[in-house]
Amino acid sequence: MSTTTNPPPSPGISSRRPGGKIPPKLPLSVFSAGNAAPLSADPTKVFPNAIVDANVNLQLSEWSEQAGDLIKKPISGVVLALHTQEGQPPLDEERFNALIQSSKVPITAIIAPTHLADRGISKLPSYITSSPSPFAFGVSFAPGSTTPDDIRLILSAGHVVDLDVPWNSQQSESDSEWNALEDFIGKAVTGGSEDSSKPTKAIVISNLLPPPHSLHVPIVKLMKSTVYQKYQEHISSLSFVPNVYIKFLPPNWEDPTPPSPAPFATTSDTTGPSVTSQDAQAKDEWKQRVRIYLGPALDAFGYSRIIFGTSPSPSSTSASNAHDWYTLAREVVAEVGVEQEGVDAIFGKTAQTVYGR
Repeated sequence: MSTTTNPPPSPGISSRRPGGKIPPKLPLSVFSAGNAAPLSADPTKVFPNAIVDANVNLQLSEWSEQAGDLIKKPISGVVLALHTQEGQPPLDEERFNALIQSSKVPITAIIAPTHLADRGISKLPSYITSSPSPFAFGVSFAPGSTTPDDIRLILSAGHVVDLDVPWNSQQSESDSEWNALEDFIGKAVTGGSEDSSKPTKAIVISNLLPPPHSLHVPIVKLMKSTVYQKYQEHISSLSFVPNVYIKFLPPNWEDPTPPSPAPFATTSDTTGPSVTSQDAQAKDEWKQRVRIYLGPALDAFGYSRIIFGTSPSPSSTSASNAHDWYTLAREVVAEVGVEQEGVDAIFGKTAQTVYGR
């Protein structure tokens, strides 16, 4: 629908040109629920062969309960994000070890927030650095407090950087924040010079796919807006920076992710009190909204640089259930025409490659 039948591979640095590429303007009918064109695939029959959940917050036991039958599927691992949630006790060695030992699935990697490291790689607690799982650094994009050199230092030391973008890109018609982000990431990767050596580790951006916005804005109005056009343009520009990936996470849209029927539910289960007709209607609207952001991201990054996770980004204030977001995200990916190779990449293979040893 919003992408070609076989999404293109990620663009390489050789295709980069000044100003980035400007994606073609797509007709609104492409994303319309009433579009007469059939879906590219039956979303109920498209599943990844293996799953790596690349964003699981500290509540591993809660995640296991939410994931339910997903754990019975080929879960290859999780990326454990050590972002302490409000009301939780601070992380210490005892609690960290308890988290690791209680995991029912392999831990692919650990994301350590920068406050744990006190802005110094050597100051990261030994109980994290001695863990058998590789660790990444979670950083909030805040120009002035974190510099491109800080990021480049982490990348050069052989660690992935998870970069959370806390601002709402859909609230401003200005290019200034987007330009600041692109400049920051470009300098972190290139060191300010195209001729300098480039780190081999990745920067993984969160809170941009999908970006925050208000559900009160009608979809057609949203797609005609200047902020949406800027989203398309700047997502395209970001994709030209090498070793930059984007996370596909539950969006910060004020409301929780709409519920989906439990895996392998019967017809009565899908129409029972647990999933109401209002829930189904909300899910359909969410899928339309997710599609209009996933389409440009696929066109720009390709399926090989999009990474799925079930916990919202650190700056998000919205709630989400792991099973509900996985189901909705998987269905949207199938509906936009991503074939099996791309589904496997988005939901597992890319995360394993980026975060694994």
